[in-house]
Amino acid sequence: MQPRQPAKAIAALILLAACTSAAPKPPRFLAAPVPLTSGGSNYKPAWSPDGRRLAFESNRDGNLEIYTMNADGSNPRRVTRHAATDAGPSWSPDGERIFFYSNRSSEENPDGRWRLYSTAADGSDVESFGPGRHDEFRPVASPDGRFIAYDAWTESAGTHQVFVYDPAKDEATQLTRTRSYESAPQWSPDGSRIAFFSERDFPPAEDRRRTPAEIYTMAPDGSDLRRITQLGVRSHYPAWSPDGRWLAFESDREGNTDIYLVRPDGSGLTPLTQHPAPDLGVTWSPDGSRLVFVSERDGTAQIYLASFALSKRP
Repeated sequence: MQPRQPAKAIAALILLAACTSAAPKPPRFLAAPVPLTSGGSNYKPAWSPDGRRLAFESNRDGNLEIYTMNADGSNPRRVTRHAATDAGPSWSPDGERIFFYSNRSSEENPDGRWRLYSTAADGSDVESFGPGRHDEFRPVASPDGRFIAYDAWTESAGTHQVFVYDPAKDEATQLTRTRSYESAPQWSPDGSRIAFFSERDFPPAEDRRRTPAEIYTMAPDGSDLRRITQLGVRSHYPAWSPDGRWLAFESDREGNTDIYLVRPDGSGLTPLTQHPAPDLGVTWSPDGSRLVFVSERDGTAQIYLASFALSKRP
């Protein structure tokens, strides 16, 4: 007796679904971005681990300081108060502290070099950390909280390199050793990889800010280096999706800075924003359903929130 055609069709659909579900599909749609900030220039948004708050830097009060706000933009609060520049916030894995970098002077830093700092989320208990041998920037904690990745300007390279600091041993390990700009390390959600951007594949442009860069990943000890993008343009500031299946980053691939996605194996390049104004500084919500990024689409640098359509999440 021959099988009925509907049964064959159902079996074929099940087989097709099994074959196509292995590779994560990129989201093709972001809802219209909603501004979360106004006034001054606002940069470097960072989600708290519970997804309820965002830390960011802003000059809204005349000096670049660290602020927090609710994830919908309400209840903005100033966290740091110092005459020097405080920038580049990121959260500790437990959400209790905010890391940042600053050129504030102190007895231990009389020359006002860029140092790494942390503060309680309410602005109390500010303390410096790290080796302090170089100008140090952009600290971010590993998912288990045991290590801090950052980049630092080194005299030997004459530019920025990526380091990992071990607070328990008070030791820093240099992971990259080039004479090119290596910056903005970001831990994968499982802590097995560090993404960053690098100019190592290109000679410096006359205006160094115009030098192309690519997205790379490496193991936390600096081994197993992998080039992720092959775009030949300025591609900067990677951000992992919470499930580790995608990297969002900013690139001027089409002549204007927009947000893109790529898989960690370099496949699946997908544009997420296409706007005449620059879109940059992207980061994911902890549940992966939303992105925040910085855009000048209203004339000044403001932080925007955009949600994925539910059927198009990565």
